[in-house]
Amino acid sequence: MRIGDIIEFFKSSNIPFTADGDMNQELSGYSSIYQYRRGTISWLRKAATLEDADFCMPESFACLITQEGMKNIANAKCQIQVKNPKDVFFDVLEKFWGEEDAAVISPKAVIEDGAVIGRNVSIGPFTYVSSKTIIGDGSRIGSNVTIKGKVAIGKNCVIQSGAVIGEDGFAFLKEDNALKFMKHYGGVTLEDHVSVGAQTCVCRGAIDDTRLMEYAKVDNLCHIAHNVVIGKRTIVVAGTVIMGSVRIGHDCWVATSMIRDQRQVKDNCVIGMGAVVVKDVAEGTTVAGNPAGPFQRKENI
Repeated sequence: MRIGDIIEFFKSSNIPFTADGDMNQELSGYSSIYQYRRGTISWLRKAATLEDADFCMPESFACLITQEGMKNIANAKCQIQVKNPKDVFFDVLEKFWGEEDAAVISPKAVIEDGAVIGRNVSIGPFTYVSSKTIIGDGSRIGSNVTIKGKVAIGKNCVIQSGAVIGEDGFAFLKEDNALKFMKHYGGVTLEDHVSVGAQTCVCRGAIDDTRLMEYAKVDNLCHIAHNVVIGKRTIVVAGTVIMGSVRIGHDCWVATSMIRDQRQVKDNCVIGMGAVVVKDVAEGTTVAGNPAGPFQRKENI
């Protein structure tokens, strides 16, 4: 393929850009800036990366997608400037080199009678799907996944291998000198385009469903306890523990952290890495620390 093909893709997709250099070059593929392969396309956000990087600099780059305003990369035969070079680079990869896996339900998966499976769904080997499960069109379920009880999975969701969806939460009632388990009657709802990472647990609700709203993304090795609600487009990073009945708003970023039960995190918040959230977090707030409080940048550290 030629660089000119990429330019035509930008035009047809209404991606703003400026380009300089040889548009007729042929590209043999793609590579990262750190392990650049001759004749490929790569991306760069900061020119300082080339100055500070601890890697072997090639004689020339066939094509670089760079940040707007970053001019005259001396050893780039072609340079394309865009607003978000990383995003655009991966758009190019998906367009020209992406391979969509065929939807396959493994014969080694255990799917109980009564489960409702949509169109174009993939389910990996050794995955268990209960009779009360609904899986929407285009969703991808990995291997060794457990989907137990009343679970509704929307369209185009991704559940990575080893995840557990719908187990009971951790809830006990004191009776005399004993602890009695509190039975759960709710389920789990994953709305459209939700992702759940490998080895992550999403517990069913005690009465109401635990709910992950549209485009919520939960990384690997997270614990989402019973009755939790995670808002639209919120990202939860690996290793996070969200305790029971927490409500997290839309468009939040939750770094590796812990959020105490029954707390509320409003829209557009950032929970810093290592934070232990023991109080509600107001809209648009960034918190960090233990106990978590409003983040204050310290200079000269």
